[in-house]
Amino acid sequence: MPATAGYQAGVEANQTRISYAVEATWGVAPAVAFKAIRYMSDTLAETKPRQRPSEINITREATQAVTTQQTAGGTINYALSYATFDDFFSIVLQRDWQAFQTINGIAADITITNTSGTVVLSSTLATKFATLAQGTWIKLYGFTNALNNGWWYIKTHTSDQSLTLEGTNRAAVITETPAGTAAHVRASTISNGVTFKSMFMQQMLSPSLFLVYPGAYVSRMTISGGIGNFFTGAIDIIAKDEDGITVDSSTGAVVAAPSAIVMDPVNGFVGAFWNGAPMVGTLDQMAITLENTTAAPEYGLGNQLSVGILSGTFTANGTFRMYFNDFTNYNMMQSETTGVLTFIVKGSTGNSYAFTFNNAFMTVKMNVGGPGQAVYADITVEGNPAASGGTFTIDRLSFQ
Repeated sequence: MPATAGYQAGVEANQTRISYAVEATWGVAPAVAFKAIRYMSDTLAETKPRQRPSEINITREATQAVTTQQTAGGTINYALSYATFDDFFSIVLQRDWQAFQTINGIAADITITNTSGTVVLSSTLATKFATLAQGTWIKLYGFTNALNNGWWYIKTHTSDQSLTLEGTNRAAVITETPAGTAAHVRASTISNGVTFKSMFMQQMLSPSLFLVYPGAYVSRMTISGGIGNFFTGAIDIIAKDEDGITVDSSTGAVVAAPSAIVMDPVNGFVGAFWNGAPMVGTLDQMAITLENTTAAPEYGLGNQLSVGILSGTFTANGTFRMYFNDFTNYNMMQSETTGVLTFIVKGSTGNSYAFTFNNAFMTVKMNVGGPGQAVYADITVEGNPAASGGTFTIDRLSFQ
């Protein structure tokens, strides 16, 4: 039976797609296969600010308005899934991801020990952990004792063959040396930097109708989660221009977006951690904002489009809410104690992100809502540079 033709008045949203490629030269489409993303909605568009001079006119008519500049950009709303937005994190942080570190045991050379609560991961090989940095998170698996596996914070990089760890299961760790190649250490980290990065973005409206956004820059990116909803976020884009074209900018077929299930607040929230140890208390919502404040296009006389872009100043801030049942966190925040604050979220296969404020300052406000409601501690997080550098770090932890 033939398909019915002519049934649509226009393009249907379900037939559109956003894809991108990281640019080598700002505003120029790279000759590579573009990558598709998953998203829920967008407001990408071109804007032409127009000005009308307030001239005195005996005809009682307003003077002709003129275009004074041309801008493009908008917001992409998304649901967080593993590996889908890694390039966007790279652009908002202005740094390249560390290559995936796949460290495996060799002839039983990796050992985890617990000496009076001090957990150490060591190797008999002198440079085994040279690529792992203090203040980042790693994923361990392959240990017979299940509590030795999981997410671990590198509290001290004692040497390239010895790491002191902190984490959820610190007290329950049992000294173990997995046989042969059974022990696995996984890591890949990124923190804010100074390497300017942008992308060439394309929105397919039909196989022959495209809107392109050259020189696209992530000025702001949010991540949030709460009871009753999956982890979501928004990506604010500043671009050089919007153009309508009829030919796909991708060199070859667009690469399909990763298909991982979106991260949920039930099985997907590993926990909140303070200096690598689990925080006391239960959260019911959290949010993070990464922003390049004052990022903006640059304009010049004789140019309708922007001629450059200001990358802005990086800031990281957040909020979260906890059920209140004692003064442990309250007293710490009232005393203006600063430290490392991490939220870890994971997908259905265990692949995960650790979002870390390297030097967090927190303020707390008690919230007594009303009759029959829980008492909450509403907490605001201010991200500051750590003494060793860096305001915010993301660790991606996979089983690859």
